[in-house]
This record gives sequence, C-alpha cells and structure tokens, in this order.
Amino acid sequence: MSKAKRQPFDVFLAHDPSDNALATAVMDRFGAAGLSAFSVSLSEPKPLDPSATRVRDELRDCSAFVVLLTPAFAASETLPFLVGAALMAGTPVFVLTADDAVSERVPYLGSYPVARLWSGIDELVRHVRKAGANSRLPLKVG
Repeated sequence: MSKAKRQPFDVFLAHDPSDNALATAVMDRFGAAGLSAFSVSLSEPKPLDPSATRVRDELRDCSAFVVLLTPAFAASETLPFLVGAALMAGTPVFVLTADDAVSERVPYLGSYPVARLWSGIDELVRHVRKAGANSRLPLKVG
C-alpha cells in the first residue's frame, strides 16, 4: 500500500497547551485568510510530543513558524526547543503577542518580527504568504 502524500501547512503555530482556546481562534483567523495551520497541541487525534518526527517534518515544510507568546508559553521549556528546530529547518520565525512585557522576558525572540495579537495578524498573513511565495528563501521584513 502506498501512503498518501501529506500536504504541508502554511503556518506552524507554537503555543502552550493552556492557550488552546486562544490558539484555535488564531488558527481560525489564519484559515479565514486562506492559510492552513498546524499546532502540536491541537493535532488530531491527540497532541504530539514536541520532539516527534512529524513535528520536525511540519517545521521543515511550512512557510512560517509563528510563536503565540503568552505568559505560560514564555515560561515553557518547549519554546526554545521549537524555536531551535525552526531555525535548523530554515523556517522564518515570527512572534505574535498581546503583551510587550512577555516579549521582553524571552530575549532570544527579540531578533524576530513581532506582530500584535489581533491587530497585527493581517500583516503577519502577508509575510507568511511572501515567505511561501519565495519558496523558503530568507524572509526580509521591514
């Protein structure tokens, strides 16, 4: 039997499992903009281990890695692992946050473009589309 080829996602959304409701709303916004999104915590039929092979495959194949930065995720041990995996995969990294104070607590994210939660999603969508159109060439933002 041959395996069906999986379709890559436009966005890999990284977030804390305690923020699943917020992440679902963000993914809905991406979907409304015509982008597909993947989340480790929201994968079906059950959440994936962040170090799973499928997670690395999705990171490698998506157009953008978006960190939904909340206080819970800022304290997570999973966040630096996923950011490192995205960098190793050559995937452009973006940060989506509603709280600048949280961003300041995670200094290694300071070199990536930051979008404001809700008001900045449209701009983030444009950058993700550009990254996908450039077929994974380095993304230059502003």
